[in-house]
Amino acid sequence: MIYSTCTVDRHENEEAVQEFLNKHPEFSLDQEFFNDLPEVMEASKGKSEYGVQLFPQEFDTDGFFLTRLVKHMN
Repeated sequence: MIYSTCTVDRHENEEAVQEFLNKHPEFSLDQEFFNDLPEVMEASKGKSEYGVQLFPQEFDTDGFFLTRLVKHMN
């Protein structure tokens, strides 16, 4: 599942993902997401353990956040 926002607000981004994961233990961050990012994002200042924050001054775009989650089947 992709979670993406068009904001740089930490509350709507990393904190929202963290809260979702706390409430839904059947989901986790997809670590392969980071391997699938375009090379230009590899050195992004906005990378965190929860996803990637795109800053306007870094990518000449609006601010965005994106991450990918996986659901584990029992």
